[in-house]
Amino acid sequence: GLAAMLAHEIKNPLSGIRGAAQLLELSASDEDRALTRLITDETDRIVSLVDRMEVFSDERPIDRYPVNIHVVLDHVKAIAKNGFAKKIKIMEDYDPSLPPVFA
Repeated sequence: GLAAMLAHEIKNPLSGIRGAAQLLELSASDEDRALTRLITDETDRIVSLVDRMEVFSDERPIDRYPVNIHVVLDHVKAIAKNGFAKKIKIMEDYDPSLPPVFA
C-alpha cells in the first residue's frame, strides 16, 4: 500500500546518507567523527521508526487463535510487577468459566 511505498522512499535516501557518513568517517578528524556518528545514529533511528510504523500498514489478515485470557492476564501482571506496578497490589478475581478469546 501507500505506507509501504513511502517507507521504501524514505529508507532509500537514508541508506545513501548513512553510507556517505561512514565513508567520511574514514578520513575525518576526531571532532568530525563525532558528527558522522551522529548522522549514522540518527539515520538508524529514523529507519527504526519507519520500520515500526510500517507494521501498522500491513494489510495481511491478522492470524487470530483461541487464547486463555487468564494466562494472558497473569503474564501482563508479572510484567507489571517487575516495572511500574512494583508497589501496587493487584487483586485478581477471575471467572473460571470464561471461554477462550480470539487474539
